[in-house]
Amino acid sequence: MVKNDVLNPHKKEVSSYTLKNIVLWIAENNPQSLFHERRLLHWLHVALGALRVALNTRELPYYMIPDRNLMAASELDEEQQSLWISTIKEMINEGPRMILRLPKIRQALIAHPEPFR
Repeated sequence: MVKNDVLNPHKKEVSSYTLKNIVLWIAENNPQSLFHERRLLHWLHVALGALRVALNTRELPYYMIPDRNLMAASELDEEQQSLWISTIKEMINEGPRMILRLPKIRQALIAHPEPFR
């Protein structure tokens, strides 16, 4: 949702495959016991931070072949890079309210607010 609704890439600058690799690295480097529904926003925050670093450095090791850089082939220009880093930084600074940027989640909150409280 973040990729499609917030960043909205026009090419393959950031793909779902890139985001899946970030999730795999996070899962690899943290105990499984830390992954549960009450920490969803925490992990979203961590993943956004990892994406921001990958965009900034243009480096993200491929999970299956760590010597391969997934960001090397991205068609990311400097203007887009700067805009996305700024957007991600804003989302991180918003804390839990960042999910309101996602139309499907925002609509679910409006339609059925009680479960989310």
